[in-house]
Amino acid sequence: MSTPKITIGPPLTPPQRIKLTVLLEGGSGESLIVDADGELHRQLRAALAGELPRGSLLDLPLRPDVVLTIAASRLVGVLTEPEHAPTIVQAVATPQPALAAPVVEAPVGVPAPGQPNGVRAVFCAQVPDVLSPDEHAQLLDFVRRSESGFVGTTTSTARGNYRESSVLYHFAPFDEMLRTKVRQLMPAVCEALKIPLVNGTIEAQLTSHNDRNFYKVHNDNGSADTAHRVLTFVYYFNRQPKAFSGGDLRVYDHKVQNGYHYAADTYRTVEPTDNSIVFFASEEMHEVCMVHCESRAFLDSRFTINGWIGR
Repeated sequence: MSTPKITIGPPLTPPQRIKLTVLLEGGSGESLIVDADGELHRQLRAALAGELPRGSLLDLPLRPDVVLTIAASRLVGVLTEPEHAPTIVQAVATPQPALAAPVVEAPVGVPAPGQPNGVRAVFCAQVPDVLSPDEHAQLLDFVRRSESGFVGTTTSTARGNYRESSVLYHFAPFDEMLRTKVRQLMPAVCEALKIPLVNGTIEAQLTSHNDRNFYKVHNDNGSADTAHRVLTFVYYFNRQPKAFSGGDLRVYDHKVQNGYHYAADTYRTVEPTDNSIVFFASEEMHEVCMVHCESRAFLDSRFTINGWIGR
């Protein structure tokens, strides 16, 4: 695989059309595309603020021929993202305001000795078309045959309701295939991220996120046994046509306060685009947004090979 050109683009223009995931009481959600400055978007924000008259109804256009009418009082939240993800290889540097300050449960803060207080923007480098069509097909077939080997995931803090997914720790020969791809990408990725070349040991695991799976805000090198990690990577793959929604990666800008690392109130959104890989610093706070997979079939999952490059 030839090394791709990493392009650092100018500030991105705010999208005129946005994708919304409307969260309803009871845990359900619906996705739709709306005009950023349109009436429906204003109504949704007014409903969240309690500014609509009692008993108001909202019409949600789910598809050209389907409209869902709900009571405004059932609305509990709205997730917003651009309608389309960038298709070029790009180091993303434009902040996106969060709808509300994220709740960081674990780690609450990671020591940052000697670093001054303040917020700095983080960068993510995303690369498309990582595997050849034949390699991609072989990987999907391997996952199909390995379903029984996946086990539930855990966190270093052992907190409940913090991470829901399943993982496969041994997946030769695809683990080494991905390591080879990552090593080939390192010079261009590190140049785009403006960091020294990282070429240490590469850890990897294969993860599946199915219906209502998620991973709340965390970082990847906040414990003694993970402190050696420098860069995190996430390779996305799924069968076509895509049968899930959600599952976006949010990488939060970096805030240092009173000698500890925290997630800031702004973030980058990375859509889980099939056959693409994203890189970011392992110290950065990030999360996997909830996945919605109506079929709940294993092969309809959001699959990743995610891992870390050490010193």
